[in-house]
Amino acid sequence: MRRFAVPPGTDIRFCYFAGNAGSVTFTRHDLSDSQGTIFTGFPFTLEPGFAMYLMQNRRPTASGDFVAQWSAYNPGPTDLATATDSNPVTITAPLLSCNGATSTMVRGLAFAKATAARVFIGSAPR
Repeated sequence: MRRFAVPPGTDIRFCYFAGNAGSVTFTRHDLSDSQGTIFTGFPFTLEPGFAMYLMQNRRPTASGDFVAQWSAYNPGPTDLATATDSNPVTITAPLLSCNGATSTMVRGLAFAKATAARVFIGSAPR
């Protein structure tokens, strides 16, 4: 797992990835992170051996682990698979300021496994 630091107010593009490593097809998905719910009950058929991803700009407001949880299931809910990942984010003083946007070139990628799904979160400043 990579740790990275960004200046205050930096948008970070997080890439949320869920791959179905099991034998059950999932048709509904929930995704939330440290800043709240991204989607609930999202209808998408995720067959075994396939994956889906979402890129979302977020702006962490405090240092710490930026945690995301992806749940895949079928209506009921049945056949629930959940995976969680975190990416440490440190809010730092600006590295460079030229009367404009401050930027830092960093990348992160991490991840965990669930019973029938795998979720990965990658991130990089936008």
